[in-house]
Amino acid sequence: MPGRMTRMPTSRIPYLSSMFNRTLSRPIAPTFRLASVTLAAALGGLPSQQANAQVPPVAIPPAADPAVIQRQAIENEQRIRRRSEPDVPAPDKLIDQKPVPDVSAQDASIRFQVRQIVFTPSAILPESLLRELAAPYEGREVSLAELRELVAAVNAQYQARNIATAMAVIPPQEVTTGVVHIRLVEGRVGTVRIEGNASTADRYIRWRAGQAPGALVDLPTLEADLQRFNRTNEMQLRAQLEPGQDTGATDIVLVAAEPERQSVRAYTDNGGSRYTGETRFGAIYTNRSLLGWRDELTLSGAAAEGYRGGSVNYSVPVSPWGTRLSYGYFHDETKIRNGPFASLGIEGTSRTNLFGLRQPLLFVQAVQLDLTVSHKRQDSDSRIDPIELSHNQTNTTAVGVDMRAGADGNFTFAQLSFATGEGRNASTDWQNFRLVRGYARHWHDLGAALSLQVGGSFQWTRDQLLPSSEQFFIGGDGSVRGYDSAALGGYNGYTLTAELHRRLYGSTAPDSRSLGLSAFVFVDHGAVKAYAPPGTDGGLTSLTSAGLGFDLNYGKYLTARLAYGYGFNDRADLQRHQRVHFQVVAGF
Repeated sequence: MPGRMTRMPTSRIPYLSSMFNRTLSRPIAPTFRLASVTLAAALGGLPSQQANAQVPPVAIPPAADPAVIQRQAIENEQRIRRRSEPDVPAPDKLIDQKPVPDVSAQDASIRFQVRQIVFTPSAILPESLLRELAAPYEGREVSLAELRELVAAVNAQYQARNIATAMAVIPPQEVTTGVVHIRLVEGRVGTVRIEGNASTADRYIRWRAGQAPGALVDLPTLEADLQRFNRTNEMQLRAQLEPGQDTGATDIVLVAAEPERQSVRAYTDNGGSRYTGETRFGAIYTNRSLLGWRDELTLSGAAAEGYRGGSVNYSVPVSPWGTRLSYGYFHDETKIRNGPFASLGIEGTSRTNLFGLRQPLLFVQAVQLDLTVSHKRQDSDSRIDPIELSHNQTNTTAVGVDMRAGADGNFTFAQLSFATGEGRNASTDWQNFRLVRGYARHWHDLGAALSLQVGGSFQWTRDQLLPSSEQFFIGGDGSVRGYDSAALGGYNGYTLTAELHRRLYGSTAPDSRSLGLSAFVFVDHGAVKAYAPPGTDGGLTSLTSAGLGFDLNYGKYLTARLAYGYGFNDRADLQRHQRVHFQVVAGF
């Protein structure tokens, strides 16, 4: 339908993608976290045998920081869900109405004298308006055809008020005294039935989109309720209007189209940290309506050579206007298995509690605007048993706006947020920071099996000493793909990306039921500004890469991506400037 909005479900909406990292030969920016602690100092208290193994006084790179690794794992899970989970198609038409038969008299040849026209009481049209419409037909001889013109004029007044379920009719009658009766049938709700809701409670649907029996049928309000419901839920609703059993009653049938209530996705990819193992294996379980209230529970777990992580997320709608509250807990354990620190047995733990609120603010045709509020509490530590290298805490509160717009195969998603927070470690007091983040992505159908995707992200702050988990990193899948994940990082930065896709076979949509294959070429660019001591060069450091890849899918059962990226910045402080990325997701 022209102008119909292309939905992106709330649960797949991406958080700001910000990737990070440093190398050992590059100076590391001081932060509130482990980056401010040197191994030489930490090893000073170890037995002499272990002290002999100490390395020069350098900071552990953020790519080995458990808090940064946890953040990357969260972003990876979001990309998996975005690429592999099917959508329920939005209905082409929100309201279908069966026409009410015209019971007006059909014989227009009969003429008679009309002294007065009497209308039944109306809750919609004022009496003065009805008298004004009837006046030209009173006190003279008229035909049934002329009376039907009056009926049409009254019905036009209903239509002007968007009252499609109300109408004027001429009931069968004998006109012997010159008085003509016109019945105003103002559609009132008869019964409300719900069909197709296998995993959603009737009570929830009535709470969000129902109209009370006996009330006037308000189609604009019903349509607005359905639109808001469909844009804030993965399931979709449409309404059918049918004549009720009682005179003037209209029955409403709400027809639901639901996604599968439960799903399991198992995956493997090579997007992990090179210090804890790049090859990862994981699984994601989702229940999209745990208690029948469209409340979503997600459990996930992942593992690599030196990484174990798990999370639980729960979100629930709390108002008829689409307000949704969410809570997530993330727990990750790391151990450096590769690189120059592998022999030291450095282990880490990161724990995060994330509280969120999403409130739709505006629906204008194909545009939706949401308010988002979140609060994150993160606690992490790194240690060489029995010595604790660092213990860090960060509290961050963010307020932002999400915008979604799309029609006719084109879609735009954008985020802008302002965050304020505080962080400390075992040797410092709380230090405050403020930052602004943004993210945007646009999908455009070019026709002839071609599509274009362009996007970017940024972070800006005046505070150079950020916790490592709040810094901006570039490199890896979702960023500059010719380099390792989190190759460079800093307190400010941006990324730009462009992809041209060509469908080679079938459909590559996640909800397709057949095999699909597409190829794409891409260009990525990113830059960061890291902390620099006074008197030193503190300019932007950039990376650029280009490459090609393939997407394969078989409906909900399999999605796979293979991409090769070549980096054009051959830097001595980066181990590699070309990468092959792969990801395979199996659905059950």
